[in-house]
Amino acid sequence: MKKKGPILGIIIISIIAGIAALASSSDNESKSFEQYDVDMSRTHGSISTALGSPVLGNPDAPITIVEFGDYQCHQCYNWFHDTKPMIMRDYIETGKANLVFVDFAFLGKDSPKAAQATYCAD
Repeated sequence: MKKKGPILGIIIISIIAGIAALASSSDNESKSFEQYDVDMSRTHGSISTALGSPVLGNPDAPITIVEFGDYQCHQCYNWFHDTKPMIMRDYIETGKANLVFVDFAFLGKDSPKAAQATYCAD
């Protein structure tokens, strides 16, 4: 019984020290986050659409939304049916943005074939 007391004490002290360390690191992270200024008006990179990626909407719109998709991707399917209509209505049709689709064929041997076939369709 006497051996359990010191071990239990060490465990409790370790837990308290761990909680204190997490709390102090959370405070430091939130302070550094509040001090960081993010300029969303700057361009941080670009994606070339010169290879024929289809563009929906005004090509000169101030914002370009880039969709990367695989025709075998279930989440891409869900995005197409659930989210894209809202983006089309609120951004593309109003001229606030355009939408560029980029094939990202990676889910299987049929993915590149499906991507190539879409360029044949009109």
